[in-house]
Amino acid sequence: MRKLVYVFLLVCIFVFGITLGKSEPRSESGRIQERIEEFEKEIQTPGNRYSPREKIDPNLANEIAKTGENLITKGFDYLLEAINSLIQK
Repeated sequence: MRKLVYVFLLVCIFVFGITLGKSEPRSESGRIQERIEEFEKEIQTPGNRYSPREKIDPNLANEIAKTGENLITKGFDYLLEAINSLIQK
């Protein structure tokens, strides 16, 4: 019974930690939507000479996503190993 309490507490702490890292979805999505609308207006103008204001490195976004994925995977692996060690004792 005591092991189940520890497992439950570990899961609660892990979930609480994940929720702390979330940004406010409304403000972030609003900012992204504004940039999309601005881009669409500028790119649809006939005869425009569109040039991006900032250079975007697509590999940077991929590297950040892969790093985040690895962190989440390692976190779950650690949590599952901790749960497994508590259960098998």
